[in-house]
Amino acid sequence: MEDIPPYPLYNSTYHLYRVSPLYHGDSPILQERALRKNARRLRDVLKGDNLRGVQVDFASADSAVANCGPLHQCEWAMIRDDSSWDEHHQQSQTQESTQSVTPDTARGILVDLYYARHSYNALLLRDPGVTTSPADFTHLPLLLVRMPAPIREIFLNYLSTTFDAKVSPFKPNPTFLTSTLESHLTHLTDASSSQTIPDIIKVLQLQLSFPSLTSTALKNIDINIARDDVPGFHTRGKLILRGSRTQTGTRSANSNTPFTTALSEYLAAHLALRLGDNKKVYISKVVCGAFALSTDGKIKLYTPPPITVEGSEDGNIPTDYSAAELAMRDLYTSLVREATRQGPFLNEDDSIEDDRTTRRKRPLMESGASGNKRLRGRTADADRAASEAAGAPKTGRDSIPAEPPPPYELHDPSLVSTAV
Repeated sequence: MEDIPPYPLYNSTYHLYRVSPLYHGDSPILQERALRKNARRLRDVLKGDNLRGVQVDFASADSAVANCGPLHQCEWAMIRDDSSWDEHHQQSQTQESTQSVTPDTARGILVDLYYARHSYNALLLRDPGVTTSPADFTHLPLLLVRMPAPIREIFLNYLSTTFDAKVSPFKPNPTFLTSTLESHLTHLTDASSSQTIPDIIKVLQLQLSFPSLTSTALKNIDINIARDDVPGFHTRGKLILRGSRTQTGTRSANSNTPFTTALSEYLAAHLALRLGDNKKVYISKVVCGAFALSTDGKIKLYTPPPITVEGSEDGNIPTDYSAAELAMRDLYTSLVREATRQGPFLNEDDSIEDDRTTRRKRPLMESGASGNKRLRGRTADADRAASEAAGAPKTGRDSIPAEPPPPYELHDPSLVSTAV
């Protein structure tokens, strides 16, 4: 039996972007015909122009792209989630009937570029159960790109011009990094989990950055925590938070960050740096056995190990979802939610709520209050008086004549003199 290809989301370093809803009109993009059409168009753009039979490659001047060789193939396809990826390929190899991925269940679009010597890809992703799209649009808010800079620029421009979309870099903030790490550690320390932190995290690497420093002598500090010490930090943080809650009698705002709390206490004792209290020091990169994520907009996700049991003829077989797999699902959902939330790309409900908030902040502009009517009346009177003082004709209620206008001859001197 052939080896199952790895899930495209894992084991590769990607640049993160966020994308506004893609406009496609009455021809949905998540259809085989539309995917083939976009693959053909993007391939033509990447190949360049054909002038009098001579192929002019847009990237011929770039040495990094020139080493890739000519572009052989460009493919666009719907991608399923990672839980059904292995099952689908296993059934395909045994020629059993399988249900192909549908536009409703698809996680997004996988774009593959096959050059002579290298291959690249990009993923337009969403959460099918949560992400909503307006009419004539498809919202795939999270974009992961693994391409050289010249090819990446062409691809992003193609998305912007073809689908009338805005594509911008997605750089997670430090709070998102720490919450992602805390979520992973929480899953791995769950009492019902058979996997532990040392099973997943081989070594925890953190990077502290100091953006407010004008000197270039110190940009960041790298901290390596051995895997056997990570559970100790997590346990110590829980004790610190429990003690602070006992003293104050209230739940701390950082009650869900035991590891970060313990790390902050350790740094304060040994380096005179305290995370959280000083915004000039923050975690800018997290690298562990599950993922690598940084505030500069790069991410690498590793394949989560499943739970296995002994006793089958084929050796170890996977059972239910492992703690690492559940943690990875939470990370994926958080990435999609964060990509949707950041920037000007607000969903319809958020826009309506923001509009309601704006109206609440400006009660004098509401038309239902009598005080607002008086305010608008005083404003209109003031504007009318100013216009009349400037020589402008009267407007509004005072300008309506009580009687019809007189005959035209009363206003024309020539007609008046003739009558006399």
